[in-house]
Amino acid sequence: MLTKPTINIAISIFISLLFIWGFCYFLCDSLISYEFDETLDKQIHKPGLIYKHRSEGWGTTYIGEHGIIGVKDITKDPRKKVVIWGDSHVEAFQVDDDKKLPQVISSLQGEKADNALMAFGVGMSGDSVADYYFDIPKYEKLAPPIIAHFIIISSIDDILPDQSADRIRGVFNSNPYRLENNNWKPRHQNIKRLLNNLGLYFVWDLVKSFNSNMVMHFKPATRNAYSNKARADISEGPNKVEEAISFLMKKLRAQTVLPIIIVYCPYIPTITEGKIVSVDQGAFSIKLLAQKALQNNIVFLDMTDSFINAFNTTGKLPRGFPNSWPGYGHFNVMGHQIIALEISTYIQRNMTY
Repeated sequence: MLTKPTINIAISIFISLLFIWGFCYFLCDSLISYEFDETLDKQIHKPGLIYKHRSEGWGTTYIGEHGIIGVKDITKDPRKKVVIWGDSHVEAFQVDDDKKLPQVISSLQGEKADNALMAFGVGMSGDSVADYYFDIPKYEKLAPPIIAHFIIISSIDDILPDQSADRIRGVFNSNPYRLENNNWKPRHQNIKRLLNNLGLYFVWDLVKSFNSNMVMHFKPATRNAYSNKARADISEGPNKVEEAISFLMKKLRAQTVLPIIIVYCPYIPTITEGKIVSVDQGAFSIKLLAQKALQNNIVFLDMTDSFINAFNTTGKLPRGFPNSWPGYGHFNVMGHQIIALEISTYIQRNMTY
């Protein structure tokens, strides 16, 4: 027979767990899961998933067929299209679907017009230009007619080889320069889906914390030092950077006859030591990238002036949210709008469809 103290303890545990569940369900990130797409021959966000992001910004994202965000089934849309390529900046979990870059571009182009042009995003955290290299032909076949590809980058690191990421599929390696597909495959997806459906996000985070290098140690222990892999070759000087960029631009250009436009969205303005900083520390390398892109018939759009002008006009930064550090992280609603306007203006001035 259960004693009163035992019953009280059980009730307390139940109420505590209920509180944790409620807190996590409404105020924590839900769990994103993946599945293999036979048509695209790669891992994608699981179609039909509704993902809530609360740790940076406050967005809800719908995953459509073939992992396309905010679009129910891209293969059934007859409109001409532009593809917006990127990593987590295009994934854009931090804002709602109608505020994301591709959807804003579609809206600016006139979604209900007879000759309307739509934009859709292909972006996943950890993706790189190497991924876009392998994926461009697949998406041109999946969702015709596509008329152009816009690639969003935030720094020269998005272009250089030997990058490290949590989810590595396409890989740009050096010594010698080459592009390879690693066929990344995530684990424990059935468990993640079950926990997500039950709203038990905290259970997954708890398990991850115990398997992470961030677990607290209560006695001295060795720690693995951060390795920058083969980046030593790139650090030898501008010639190595130029070689790497030139190789990648040539390979990218060879993948499609359609226009390719690189859109550079730097981390400026930022707040450093209490001051607004509008100087791009990577300007030299980015200028080199712009030159190599032009030599390979790839257009280069620089958002630097647009970001600075927007701040001077509104006093607001294109990155950062009320629950994150201003000027850093991912694009906020205004950031998406500024980039969308730049891309939309370019389309209207330079493309016929």
